[in-house]
Amino acid sequence: MPSRKKPVTVEEIDMWFDLLAGCIRDSPPAQAELYTPIWRALERERAQLLEHRRIKDAAACFLNTGNKHTYTKANPMTDKEKWARARAKAMKNLREITPEEDAKITADALADPDNPPAEELFAQAGAAAAAGGDYAPGGFGCHEALHATGIVMNLVETALIDHPAIAAKPEWKQRAEQAHRALFDLYQAIGTEHL
Repeated sequence: MPSRKKPVTVEEIDMWFDLLAGCIRDSPPAQAELYTPIWRALERERAQLLEHRRIKDAAACFLNTGNKHTYTKANPMTDKEKWARARAKAMKNLREITPEEDAKITADALADPDNPPAEELFAQAGAAAAAGGDYAPGGFGCHEALHATGIVMNLVETALIDHPAIAAKPEWKQRAEQAHRALFDLYQAIGTEHL
């Protein structure tokens, strides 16, 4: 007599996701790619189990209530449905706002020190542009340069210094480390003036 296999649960699949995520994170890129089909299969299996669970709960609720429209807990809304419902509710509330309520909201917003009027923000942006543009230390452009330097510095470290071909040739590794040090010095110099 063949043995019956115990059905797989969503919780068991989640446990396998945790294990597989660790394998993907800790593996070299070429080996990590080999886990992709397994990840996709787990996603499909989990989605099927959740759909089965949803249908089973909806059916039980339908039988218990005799009303197909009352099983909202067994049939949760998707994020898209939740956003659409919230947007519809917000738009309805916006259409129904009275002039008194609007005046109160505006007064509260103007009194909030953490919420300056847009005109003030535009004036501050204009002053920053006049003092050297958005790319001067303290501006968004300077922050963007700081961030880009950090990204490239990390990329040099992970994609070059740690690469087996670079590690095998001492002169290449030395050049990659020099590039990393130069980027680190640039990051520090930008950060010192910007922050």
